[in-house]
Amino acid sequence: MCSNVTARIARICAAIEELAGPLGEQDRMSAAVGAAAGPGPDRADDEVAGRLAAIWAMIAEADPELARRLPRYLAADD
Repeated sequence: MCSNVTARIARICAAIEELAGPLGEQDRMSAAVGAAAGPGPDRADDEVAGRLAAIWAMIAEADPELARRLPRYLAADD
């Protein structure tokens, strides 16, 4: 059980590091270029959103109770 949790945490950390690393930097640069070009769909934003959704899915899988409480936390920010 512990090794399973450790493996999940390692996958989550790797996904976050990948997003924040050179690939994340490329996404930010693409977003800046897209913003300078004017309004329109931004593929870099969609890609980042997809990656964040995948990371959230991994977190929800690792801690379903946290995932269940998220809507309550988000409502507190309103």
